[in-house]
Amino acid sequence: MGLPDIQGLDLDMRILFLADVPLNNPTSGSEQVLYQQALGLVQMGIEVCAITREDKPVRIAIRNINGVTEACYGADPKNKTRFLFSLLKNPSTLHNHFLKQGPYDAAICHQPFTGIALLIKGKLREVPIFYVFHSPSHEEYLVSNEGKGWVSNFPQI
Repeated sequence: MGLPDIQGLDLDMRILFLADVPLNNPTSGSEQVLYQQALGLVQMGIEVCAITREDKPVRIAIRNINGVTEACYGADPKNKTRFLFSLLKNPSTLHNHFLKQGPYDAAICHQPFTGIALLIKGKLREVPIFYVFHSPSHEEYLVSNEGKGWVSNFPQI
C-alpha cells in the first residue's frame, strides 16, 4: 500500500500522540493502530512526538521509534496512589519538554488517561484534539467486574 496523494498539502506540521501504551513493542490491536498512524505521518514528512505510558514502575524514557520521538513514563495500576501521582505529574512534565521544541498543530489521543491528565491541566487548549476510539473493551471489562466498585476498577479501565 502506497502513501496517499498529498500534493498541495502543507506538511510542515507537528503532531502529538497521547497513549496509555508504549510504541516500542506494538502487539495488541490498539498498539498497532497507534504505531501505524504515527509511522505513517513520519513517512509523510510530519514531525511526530508521543507521550506514552507503561503499566509498570519505570523511569521516564525518551527514545526514537522509527522517526517518532516518544517520551514514555511508568504508572503502575497495582498501586493506585502512585498511579494517580504519576498520571498527574508525568504527562505534564513531558508535554512541557516537547513544547520547548515548538508548538503542536494537533493532538491525537488514543487512550484516555494520558490525554485527560493534560486536559485537566489545560495543556491542550491551543490545538485541535482527535480521539481515536478503538473498541468498547472497557465496557466488557466493567461487565466482567461488575460489583467490584469503581475505585478498584479505575486504573484498569
